[in-house]
Amino acid sequence: MIRRAVLVFLVVMGGCAGGGRDSLRHANDPVALHRSRSFAVHVQVQVAPVGEAPNNGVQLPVAAPDGAHVAWLVRQGPPVGPQDLLAGHPDSRMRLEIRPLAPEALPRVLCPLGASWPAFSPDGRYLAWVIDDGGRLELARYDTRSGRTERRSVPFLRVIMPSPASDGASIAAIVETDDHPARRLAIIPWPDGPPQLAPAEPHVGRLMPRWTDDGRIVYLETDGDGVYAGHWQPDRFGPERLAPLAIGPTEFDLFQAVVACGEPFSPDGRRLLYMSAELGGAVVTHLANGRREALFPAATAACRFGDAFIVATSDRLCLHTTAADPAALVVRGPWIPLGSHGDTVCALTAGPHRGLFALRRIRVALEP
Repeated sequence: MIRRAVLVFLVVMGGCAGGGRDSLRHANDPVALHRSRSFAVHVQVQVAPVGEAPNNGVQLPVAAPDGAHVAWLVRQGPPVGPQDLLAGHPDSRMRLEIRPLAPEALPRVLCPLGASWPAFSPDGRYLAWVIDDGGRLELARYDTRSGRTERRSVPFLRVIMPSPASDGASIAAIVETDDHPARRLAIIPWPDGPPQLAPAEPHVGRLMPRWTDDGRIVYLETDGDGVYAGHWQPDRFGPERLAPLAIGPTEFDLFQAVVACGEPFSPDGRRLLYMSAELGGAVVTHLANGRREALFPAATAACRFGDAFIVATSDRLCLHTTAADPAALVVRGPWIPLGSHGDTVCALTAGPHRGLFALRRIRVALEP
């Protein structure tokens, strides 16, 4: 049930009323709502409204790791499911927009048709996405500093889950080729040059590539029996498996495990945050040895908050500093945290109707 709960929560939360709205009655101004006390940590919370974001029913908006922008897909046609996205056949009428994460900021349309899989670079400077416009497959990259968008064609049957490097010189992605049926990991140089493919392994599919601070690519993979985290650094090693994970072995299971976890890998690529149906909540796993550092039962969404974690359940958002300490209440109601920067969390909550989320910046200040 938990593996399907995230998408259900995503689709219905825009229509929530009652407790979620009441708990935000005082959140229309950027003032302190309350002080949350636990045995472990005290926090002071401020909530500021920063507009609304569309609920397309399948992919959450993405928050830039530097806290400066948020981007989203706008569904303009029939509903799209995870299977459509994972197959590399998104609805061609998805529009991509980006806006600064500030009050009164206006969205900018980056791609009017055929967009899917938007993702920011680790420093938030670049946003990459896939364009499938009438059968012509391209990658696009937007520079948030210059406002410039570039596109390039790619020689693959399918491309999903692009991940731009911080220097903008390359994009990691999952691709399908003519000569191999499995999902393959590729590094695509920017703006041109031949892609570099990781060695193919029979019956192994890879998903969710992310760049680490030291230049590696971390990812998830399934062989049909189990799911593992792995890493690859071209010309040095790999791909290599790092640790087994408590995730079902299908691509849909992998998608469900990380869709509501912000950036699931830590910047150094040493920890992974994911949802586990088997374990009944959000899990933090140390990838060097597979040790589970924390389990947050009944979690519906979560994100990293420095070395701590912001975790949502069906009726509240809490700060967890360690696995052993009691959680500190941040705010009540239905929430989806998208990511954090410094002491500020970018989060979604119930909007005016099912098709819209309310977008909030939540400052969580730890007190001695």
